Amino acid sequence: MDKEEYSKMFEMENTHWWFVGKRLMIISMLKRIPGYDKDRKDLKILDLGCGTGALINRLKEYGAVVGLDFSKDALEFCVARECGLLCCGDIQKKIPFGDESFDLVIASDVLEHLEDDMFTVQEIYRICKKNGFVLITVPAHQFLWSEHDVALHHRRRYRKSDLLNKVTASGFKIEKKSYTNSFILPFLAIFRLTKRISAGSSNSGKRSDCYINFPFFINIFLISIMKLECNLLKIINLPFGSSVVCFARK
Repeated sequence: MDKEEYSKMFEMENTHWWFVGKRLMIISMLKRIPGYDKDRKDLKILDLGCGTGALINRLKEYGAVVGLDFSKDALEFCVARECGLLCCGDIQKKIPFGDESFDLVIASDVLEHLEDDMFTVQEIYRICKKNGFVLITVPAHQFLWSEHDVALHHRRRYRKSDLLNKVTASGFKIEKKSYTNSFILPFLAIFRLTKRISAGSSNSGKRSDCYINFPFFINIFLISIMKLECNLLKIINLPFGSSVVCFARK
């Protein structure tokens, strides 16, 4: 990602519905870890592709967290957030940690940036402890490809089966699999297809649409929708959505 995109993310990540909703979903998934409760603080956690660090500070409630990112620009914003232990590394070569180092690895919107995503999933398996967990989110559906993906340097969007096949082939056992961002999918599809037609399918602007500032009441409403979705995910797998989430155990 470009430094401008990281700057926008840093400014909006604490309040914008998209980022708030994604963190809510990730934290709700952690309740699937056996013995999880509010007072548990002994997990060793890696936030892989940590970006500007808002998730790191949320994860600190559950243990010792390391943030890893390839971008020094992103890590500078993490330092500004006082995120703690950080690492700069190229996960397309090797994740710079020893075997069975972490109880939990989170790769939130990371794999779509990588040329060889399978290699990285195998590396995640290597650094997970026995009975450790991985939580992966990726953007879904190639028909939603837009200048947003270009701006964020994505290489692909996924079908749910694409992601699950890579995770199971690496040795993980799937605990939870679902599409997410289901309620916004129809509106997002119309928005991106309309933009594609009006722009002549050029994607020349290379601008992410994550950073649209909605009025306060709309932002709060969208956060409420994301909370509702988190509650639904506790009991069902959603059949469609603009993202895929996979929670798996080694």
